[in-house]
Parts: sequence; structure tokens; C-alpha cells
Amino acid sequence: MLISPPFLHPDRTGAAHPDDDAQFIDDAMPNVVAYHGLSGNFPISYNLGWHGGRHIGANLDGTIVPVRAIADGVLCYRREPTKKPTDGDTLKNHPLNYRGLWTDDGVVILQHTTEIGESVSVTFYSLYAHLSELKLTAQPGDRVYRKDVLGRAGAITGQTYRIHFEIIADEDNLKRLIPGPFNAYDPSKAHGRNTCVWGDIYFHVPASQPVYRRNPREIVPQDYTIQETDTLDGIAQRFGTTVDVLAQLNRATHQRYRPQMSYEQWFAYQRSYVDTAYAGPHLRIMQVPQRYDTTVSATEDRGPNPVLHPYATTAQPMIVGMHLFQGGTFTTYGDDGSVLGLT
Repeated sequence: MLISPPFLHPDRTGAAHPDDDAQFIDDAMPNVVAYHGLSGNFPISYNLGWHGGRHIGANLDGTIVPVRAIADGVLCYRREPTKKPTDGDTLKNHPLNYRGLWTDDGVVILQHTTEIGESVSVTFYSLYAHLSELKLTAQPGDRVYRKDVLGRAGAITGQTYRIHFEIIADEDNLKRLIPGPFNAYDPSKAHGRNTCVWGDIYFHVPASQPVYRRNPREIVPQDYTIQETDTLDGIAQRFGTTVDVLAQLNRATHQRYRPQMSYEQWFAYQRSYVDTAYAGPHLRIMQVPQRYDTTVSATEDRGPNPVLHPYATTAQPMIVGMHLFQGGTFTTYGDDGSVLGLT
């Protein structure tokens, strides 16, 4: 599901960082200050009261922009705003004239449902309050689409061109969206959810875990001298690979020098040099994957194919968080939640 801000900036071409997503959100959803100071924040607002959303302004660089739907959804509630009385006495005693300052009460609520992974569906709601005018013609139950104009931002305690914006989900949907806080499991004994992956991703790394300078699953070719007793299956097993992978690694040499032979025949031909008096090691070379291991015999380690050893091991259990929104940064935490490092 595509989601955009309730206000869209009229012109991003002149922005300092037009392609910066985080800056785009900040520019499109400016926080506002009330006449009595800081107000309308989430989750605590004026007088330390609970505030389920955020007050944001529709004045973007001098242009008053309309309120828009943040995503495709269904209209589930709409309320036309109360007209501001023109009579002084009526206005003075009106319940929307908070502290002698007018507040608009137009409201739109949309329901959104989206798939976030394999058989994982989430329903949430977006609320747009303090509208001075409703522009949409849809009625409850009708479809509304992302960027559709919903209305015009109104007044909050006398301050104009602002709305109260809120995203809401019940506990069942929150558990599907962010299961971690509701699903206390031991990461050293069980894997987390893998049917849907989005946002930040966390990996549990146990203590004494070997750390390599390269990805152990990456196939890095190296030379190997074929021995007289070697077989293709034996070499594949020794290097933790398959005969098909060995064929791919040696395809260029095979096709260049013995294209008429099958791969098995080419291997037998290379190995046959072992029995000749003039054959040097360079005639019995083939490509094999680099080995990654921590427990090998001294003989294997001194052989023609040195084992790639870890350059370090983890001293304590760690949780590594990959933050996709922040450009792929990594934060490492201890088991107690303390930050150990940032890359």
C-alpha cells in the first residue's frame, strides 16, 4: 500500500534535498504552535493531557494546501463542520468557542486494509479533524483513493489552517503490525516472524559466534590442486558445495580447452596429469569455493586451499538492528537494550 502525507507540498523542485524522504515528510507535515505555546503533540499535549494525534499546518511555504487522503480506503465517518456564528453573543457562548477562540469540528475518518506479508493483513484508520469545509462527495461505505481531496484545514483555538491528524489501530492489528512488544520470545531459541519483513529488521547474534570478513554464503573461487584420489563428489563434499556449482566455476576453462568433453570427462582429464612425469601442479588446477571453517585439521589448513578463518568472535550476545528508513544504518544492542555501536 502506498501512503503519502495528508498535505502535499505544491513544489519540491526548489527544496534543498528534493529526494530526501525524511525531509519530504517534515516539509509536508509541519508541527504547529498554539497561542498558549506548544500544543497538539503526540502523545502528551497541553496541560499534560493525553493526545492521540498531532496538530499539523496546511500552510506550506505560503500556500494553503487541501487535506488529502493518505491512502486508498473506505470512508467510514464524515461530519460537516459547524458554521461559525456571526452573532457576537451566540459566538461567545458557543461550546466550540474554546477560551474565546473558535475551533472547527469537521471530521473525516477512513478505513485502510493492506497486506504486509504472506497471509498477514492489517486494518488501520486515519482521522482528519478540525476541518472548516468538507470537499469529498463520498458517503460512508464509498471508496476513497490516495491523494483525494477531503476538505480544507480549519481553526484550532483560533489558529487557522491546521488539523488534528491521527492513525489508529486496535490491539489485534497492532500485534500483526509490530508483534515484538506483544510477543516476548527468546531470540536465542526461536526465530521471529519471517512471513513479512518491513521497516527495521533485528538479528540476534549469540556469544562466541565467528565473524568473517566476507559473507560465508558467498561463492568466492580459489585454486585447488586435484589429487590422484579425488572425485567430483568428494571435492564437492569437502568444500560444502555441489558438482553443479563446481561445473559453473570451471565452465570457462572447460569450454576454452576441452569444449568437446563433458564436465566429468574434463575433470578426469585434468586428474590424469597426476600420473605423468612431466605434469606440474598448474596442469591439475580447478576452481573451488573458499572454505569457511573454525575447526579444521592442521593438515587441511596447510594444504593448497587455505581455510578462511574468522577474524573475530562475538564476546557477548548482541541484537543487530538494520534501519531501512535511515539509509541502511546498523545499530548493535546488548541483551539489556543498551547501544553498543552504530554503523
